[in-house]
Amino acid sequence: MMKWKKMMATLVASSSMLLLAACTPSAQKINEKMEDAGQDVKNGRVEMTMDLKSGDEKIQVASDMDFKLKPALFKQELTLKGDGQTIPVTDYITDDEQYMKLNGEWIKGDKDTFKEVGVEWPDFEKEEKNRTYSAGSEKLLDEMEVNSKDNTYTMTLKGDSKNKKSVVKEVKKMMTSAVENEETKNLFKDIKVQSVDYTYKIDKDSYLPKNYQVKMKYKQDGETINAKMNYDYSKLNKNKDIKIPAQVKDAAIDLNDLNELAEMEDY
Repeated sequence: MMKWKKMMATLVASSSMLLLAACTPSAQKINEKMEDAGQDVKNGRVEMTMDLKSGDEKIQVASDMDFKLKPALFKQELTLKGDGQTIPVTDYITDDEQYMKLNGEWIKGDKDTFKEVGVEWPDFEKEEKNRTYSAGSEKLLDEMEVNSKDNTYTMTLKGDSKNKKSVVKEVKKMMTSAVENEETKNLFKDIKVQSVDYTYKIDKDSYLPKNYQVKMKYKQDGETINAKMNYDYSKLNKNKDIKIPAQVKDAAIDLNDLNELAEMEDY
């Protein structure tokens, strides 16, 4: 399972670096307008699927996330399939507390309590300050092709032809800079990106993202991994009614109480 954890950390980092007229404008111009438009996004919905394959082993992740900012509230329903197991997880995260459903039971805890058991807490203040929608760095934008159809701009990037070396080098650089955790950064030391394809679909009127897809092949710890991710964006600035249900709050067991019970049993 540790191998899959490393694979997922790699792909999450690669996705977090991107998030999340008469003539067709350039990729740089579209990206500039998308970044500006992203600053006004206060809420929305993101549906994600991720497929990883290494040899005969496969893992699938599906996540539906509703979010709003100021005050921050994220609701996520996630399903993880791999190693013959299916693990469903539902959670609500605010600035200072989290409610998580595991094995049919709700637990709750504050930021410090979850950190004690190894759960990394998002820095909402920093994420809000740095939040933007972007299709990548200037070097990657230079390599992108742009097509216009109906109400959508489609930007594509293929890193498997003559530009492969420069593209994969830039992708790895951005993946590394997208994370701050040193343990996760160390995972990238052994990564060799072999090919990468990106496709972005952006609404012509709002310049907000509609869909993002990535296909990547890379080596990590001697293993060859093929990865596919798909993100669908919807309800941007139209998803205000997100809240933690009263029944969830009433049913949740405080994680501090569970820790105290475990200490008593050990004693």
